[in-house]
Amino acid sequence: MRFRGFTLIELLVVIAIIAVLAAILFPVFAKARAKAWQAACASNQRQLVMAVTMHAQDHDEVLPHAATAWRDLAVERGLLACPAASTTPNGYVYLNNCAGVALGDIASPAGQAVIADGQHRATGQTAGQLPTYDNIAYQADDFAWRHAGKLMAGFLDGHVEVLATAPDAGGLPRPPFPPEEKVIWKNLVVAADCTLTPSDGGNRLDFTAPNFDQNRDMGAVGTRGFVGDGYFSFKIARMENFGNVSGMNVGLSLLMVKPQNPRKHIGAVTSVNMVHYGVQTVQGWGPMRPVIQVSQYAVHFAAIPNQLGAAAETKSGAEFKVERHGSLMKYWITRPGESPVLLHVADTIPEVMLFPDVCCSGHSYIPGNGVFECRISAYEMADVPDSL
Repeated sequence: MRFRGFTLIELLVVIAIIAVLAAILFPVFAKARAKAWQAACASNQRQLVMAVTMHAQDHDEVLPHAATAWRDLAVERGLLACPAASTTPNGYVYLNNCAGVALGDIASPAGQAVIADGQHRATGQTAGQLPTYDNIAYQADDFAWRHAGKLMAGFLDGHVEVLATAPDAGGLPRPPFPPEEKVIWKNLVVAADCTLTPSDGGNRLDFTAPNFDQNRDMGAVGTRGFVGDGYFSFKIARMENFGNVSGMNVGLSLLMVKPQNPRKHIGAVTSVNMVHYGVQTVQGWGPMRPVIQVSQYAVHFAAIPNQLGAAAETKSGAEFKVERHGSLMKYWITRPGESPVLLHVADTIPEVMLFPDVCCSGHSYIPGNGVFECRISAYEMADVPDSL
């Protein structure tokens, strides 16, 4: 009896069918495996959050401190292994912004992430940073997007979420800023028929211009700036005008570009991340109110409206503060008798020198417009070049 074998065409057809089935099924298997890993990761984080809350209940309702958090939890080693990062002994991070915090001080447990996918290696203390600890999350770089490009986080109320963006971890720990210095203004630029009067040892500036329809530009820079983290605080004198356009630019400027219009001060043409307060009238004539603006020379001022209302008018004596914290610029206001309020956060360049800058540009001013009680503090101060 003769046996007939498979022809080459038949073998190729079978192989092609197998290849098609594999192409269909392998992604399904990969998704099923990823879902299984995600479920296991969620279970791990849920148990870790439970361990955190149980530890807090045994320690006067205070969450574990960053330096000892993982030692204090003392959980089984298997709970620390994220299935999507099986070679990492501890695939999770504990968020620094909840370390050592009393449970009663957390307004929304459902909104406070405690545990998340990630990894962090301890670092030593520097001039502007306190020590950090292993597997404590301080900033976005400490999180890991392991689950289909997303990360998982366990929250204080016990639920676990899949997140597309990193939760707030509070930032790198910093020592207190050094004592404040008075800002002394220099390089005063005054237009014709206008006055720019320094007082209080050069710490206060008052602007005056005649009331006619012709633009006037005036300004000054501080003698000292800073590199790295630091802040500039100030108050603004009465902001009222007789014309339809008038105001002041007050904030921090980057030491990166030179004025492109010799008529205008550096504040009018500086590039990125300059806070801009009090430049807009409510409607045409009348008192002015502060408005946060982040300016970029190539782009028109981008106002962020409705951040400040009538209660924040400059005559209330409110103090403004522009603070660089890492790669972020934070804008604060402290009204008399109240705690500081964070108004806005924007991106900035971390290690470029910043310096106080004030510029007035408009059609008319009356006596009393100005800045006063200007203060600056930073870990690394530097003199501002006279060439500005």
